[in-house]
Amino acid sequence: MCRALMLSIPATLYRWRKKQGGYSLLLLYAGILVWSCFPGAELEASEVKHYRVKILNMLPHSTNSFTQGLLYHDGALYESTGLRSHSSLQKIDPETGKVLRSRHVPELFAEGLALWDDHLIQLTWKSGIALVYALQDFSVQGSFRYEGEGWGLTEDGHSLIMSDGSDVLYYRNPQNFSIERRLRVTMNGRPVPSLNELEYIDGLIYANVWHQRYIVQIDPANGHVIGQIETDALFEKLPFLRREDVLNGIAGKQESKTIFLTGKNWPQMFEVILEE
Repeated sequence: MCRALMLSIPATLYRWRKKQGGYSLLLLYAGILVWSCFPGAELEASEVKHYRVKILNMLPHSTNSFTQGLLYHDGALYESTGLRSHSSLQKIDPETGKVLRSRHVPELFAEGLALWDDHLIQLTWKSGIALVYALQDFSVQGSFRYEGEGWGLTEDGHSLIMSDGSDVLYYRNPQNFSIERRLRVTMNGRPVPSLNELEYIDGLIYANVWHQRYIVQIDPANGHVIGQIETDALFEKLPFLRREDVLNGIAGKQESKTIFLTGKNWPQMFEVILEE
């Protein structure tokens, strides 16, 4: 493409230099040439890898669980479910899907969930409150206040990482929930809005995108999406989902390098691996 453009310049220059405003057009043409030949012009696009999921295991999941957050820790899954008067925090057996412990949060619309030290932190949608629970017994230990909406939450070992439904992720101090950094997420140079549930796996941020059947892998250094995970294999097992029964819930299991995936009101949770 660059070679063809370069060969066409002399003839184009001859025609344009006799026309009024020709030099302006020539500058525009030269700009197009430089952009087209610049080695980094499509760098981000070329780095996006595509994956599909391979299902290893399926376990029951309550169709009353409007999944907003999911994580795996020490042999158990922890799930935050939403909807006002139906919100909850649950501990789940990853082998059977059985709920081992549950705490209802009826007065709030619960959202994302993260583990920090021996505490679970649960966001709320529009209440501006993050609840802090003891991991051992789900007793409330405190809370944080924040502005805006709460959607997804995870951690990278240094900071909490939060989404609010936009294309921006917020790094927050786990001690006081203050904002440390903002990370704008792009794919092929374009913003990725509606970032939802989050999970930090092997140095990358995995994010559900609201109402999409794919998961994005985000480079935390620059916000570029470097991977896109198609989940059609899950939806083939779930033919009767309603519009709002969206893919939402990512939990990495480090010891087996597998990932648990589910969605809002889904009857199943899936343990998967990624394949290119």
